[in-house]
Amino acid sequence: MVSLTALIRRLDLLYPGFTAVTWRVFRGAEGYGEYVCSLEDQLERREFVDVPATDAITALSEERQYFDHVHVRVAALGIEFGVHDNTFLYFRGPDDVTRQVAAGFEHTEMVGEAE
Repeated sequence: MVSLTALIRRLDLLYPGFTAVTWRVFRGAEGYGEYVCSLEDQLERREFVDVPATDAITALSEERQYFDHVHVRVAALGIEFGVHDNTFLYFRGPDDVTRQVAAGFEHTEMVGEAE
């Protein structure tokens, strides 16, 4: 199981104010816990849900809250990140930030080009 929390911590170091932004969570999000399941329920009726990052980060810091699969866009920062099938984390953003994010993890692979 991979944890989105490690990626969130890394992004919080690289982006001052990361916790003050809005996350756009897209349909297909799945996981465990009251907060995550409430997003799943909302996404049954919508393509995406906008949530305050502070709410998501607080919920995910609890032991029994996690995503098995999620795609998040943070338009204010021009980045996207998530978890794919509880197998790997991913990040998409500016090249320099992508390299800094990757440097915080042991097993990384650069795939494709940043936009």
